[in-house]
Amino acid sequence: YFFQPTAKSGLPSLLPDNRLLGFITVMALITGLGKIVDAVTDPLVASLSDRCTHIEGRRLPFLRRAAIPYALSVLLISMPLSGPDLRPMPSGWGSFVVAYY
Repeated sequence: YFFQPTAKSGLPSLLPDNRLLGFITVMALITGLGKIVDAVTDPLVASLSDRCTHIEGRRLPFLRRAAIPYALSVLLISMPLSGPDLRPMPSGWGSFVVAYY
């Protein structure tokens, strides 16, 4: 859940309200595309891991391959680029979200 203030409340909206094609917001497009990619890749990875015959187990090779992209995404979320020269700045909030989500 999130708080979306009304126009009469006087509070600033912290979520972007940019619309594409006049009816879909950028946030809805990002969420929708993420769900579509997830719906395609989850059964694919599940099928591949079920057929895996690795000596250490079926899931371990996939967990090892996912460790580097996951670590990179955690780094990118917790150190967003900001400022006029786009330097990475540590973000406590990003680290908190990644740690407890």
